[in-house]
Amino acid sequence: MATVKPHFDQYALDNLKRKLSDRVGYVVANKPDCAKIAQIISGTGDGYISESTLYRIFFQNDKNSAYKSTLDLVCRYVGFKDSFDFLEDVNSTRSLLQHNGINPVDHSHESLLYHCILQGSFKPLDGFFESIQEQTHQFKMSVMVSLFDSLFKANNLIKFSQHFVRQKFVREYFFEIGHDPKFRIKHYDKGYQHYLKGVDKSRGIQDLQEYVFANAVLFRHYFLSSKLSKAISHGKRLYKEIKTLESYAHELHCFPYIRFMAYKLWYMQLTQANQTLRKHYGNSLLDYCEKNKSAAEPYAQRMLFHTVAEVLIHSDLPETYHFRLKKIYRKEFQKFPDYVATKHLKYSLPYFEPNGMLHFRP
Repeated sequence: MATVKPHFDQYALDNLKRKLSDRVGYVVANKPDCAKIAQIISGTGDGYISESTLYRIFFQNDKNSAYKSTLDLVCRYVGFKDSFDFLEDVNSTRSLLQHNGINPVDHSHESLLYHCILQGSFKPLDGFFESIQEQTHQFKMSVMVSLFDSLFKANNLIKFSQHFVRQKFVREYFFEIGHDPKFRIKHYDKGYQHYLKGVDKSRGIQDLQEYVFANAVLFRHYFLSSKLSKAISHGKRLYKEIKTLESYAHELHCFPYIRFMAYKLWYMQLTQANQTLRKHYGNSLLDYCEKNKSAAEPYAQRMLFHTVAEVLIHSDLPETYHFRLKKIYRKEFQKFPDYVATKHLKYSLPYFEPNGMLHFRP
């Protein structure tokens, strides 16, 4: 009897690549990545897969079709029984998205989300966002990506964020989990200004977390885009109005806490703090990495390295700090293609990238 072959279209392959990226801890982007991951999968003893096979599956699928046994192997590695089990999970989310007027296959398709946002018809979206609160995380992540695409095309973020400034799904999935460090949506910074409205850092831990989070992402954006007066303004909100977060270390999410700690080095640089003090603070950041990296969850480990590495790259501290950071994370570098450890620190950033939207829209 002939073996039934699973049908993996582009949507299914995109999801499989994301699952694989989640498993290895970095986005699968090129041939060296495929070579390293093929080595890792083959090393599990579950079966052999080559670099070229992985590359064809994810980057040349229009020319080649993978064997069921190969797809089974990759699907088992990312946590499924086989390729059919994976497709059942993927297609259930796909069906639910289509039922809600979202086409997850053709990104150029203008969904109902897009038309509501374009026309400023936000009342239907009030009900929609409330209705999906009990849906799976995977479904909400897919809606998040569609929302990002729609806002990118519709160019109506200011009115959208004004209306949904306190809506739970929008705050949690669009602004927080789906944060885009590239700020590709027009007026994206204005969205975070609206996010901050009504936030009182003295009211409780949730407000403090939101206050630090939004000011940190705005400070980073303005610093890296050389809008230094705006960067200093948000830096003052962080480092003049809040002296330390040490007593909240176990209550705050790693995203705002680690960024608060690391970005202080940039703020010291902007305000022309003494060079000796800046070097001392740089060493204290590396001490913190060394002390906390093994105890942190994998996500927090990536966040810690990526944030500190980015800060060091864009600081005026010498490259000896780069080398020490690499040494602290030498075991993590073994999971990456060999060239990553030997090149400038900036080449390691994509392998530690923790931000949600870059996993969907690199």
